[in-house]
Amino acid sequence: ALLALLSHKSWSVRAEVAETLGLLAPLGDAKTVQTIASLVADSHSGVRSRIGDALVHAIQGSPDMADEAVSALQSRFTHPNWAVRQAALAGLKAVMTAQPKKDLGLLTTVAQLISDDSTKVREEALSTLMALAPGVGGGDR
Repeated sequence: ALLALLSHKSWSVRAEVAETLGLLAPLGDAKTVQTIASLVADSHSGVRSRIGDALVHAIQGSPDMADEAVSALQSRFTHPNWAVRQAALAGLKAVMTAQPKKDLGLLTTVAQLISDDSTKVREEALSTLMALAPGVGGGDR
């Protein structure tokens, strides 16, 4: 019943459902993690902005689910809508801050988004890199 509300016309209902899914997700439930991550493509920024926190709750204590979330978010880095790319980066930053993991390939992929056509995506990519790799940009010398 809860999943049916993900298509509700009200963005605030969809956002609340995303948060609730994150809080109620059974440990190790890849389908729930993928469902939450897919909401970065929602048409409303209010929903997209809540995905990071929802994912952090859904992956707590499970490195495998963190990997699942990272993979689902990374698949949105090439989405045609800049707002979706930005939300995917913000979600990635939240997930990787909650469950840090050294992944040079992922950092390289994020670094490539610094040359994105959208200023918002470039700014989010830089912010994500700085959060995941302290010292990037010279802030922590």
